[in-house]
Amino acid sequence: MLWDALGLKGHAIQGRDGPFGTVNDLLFDDRTWRLRWLVGDTSYWMPHRMVLLPIHSMRSVDPGRRRVSIALTMAQIDASAGIGLDPP
Repeated sequence: MLWDALGLKGHAIQGRDGPFGTVNDLLFDDRTWRLRWLVGDTSYWMPHRMVLLPIHSMRSVDPGRRRVSIALTMAQIDASAGIGLDPP
């Protein structure tokens, strides 16, 4: 299925054990231009935290409901790599 990747920004993210945030951004490989990561804004659950979610964890995209389902639990997301919001 072909879809507009930038259209994912703002979609709710549904983990295996509940909703936890929204898609804030997308990160691509700079050589192959393949989508590598979703940047998840977890302000809904963990204030002021952005996390990197591997694209292979995506299970489905529901454009009608504006929702992305991923195969990760909240515990896995909590342990995932964060993004520094205020780099030097």
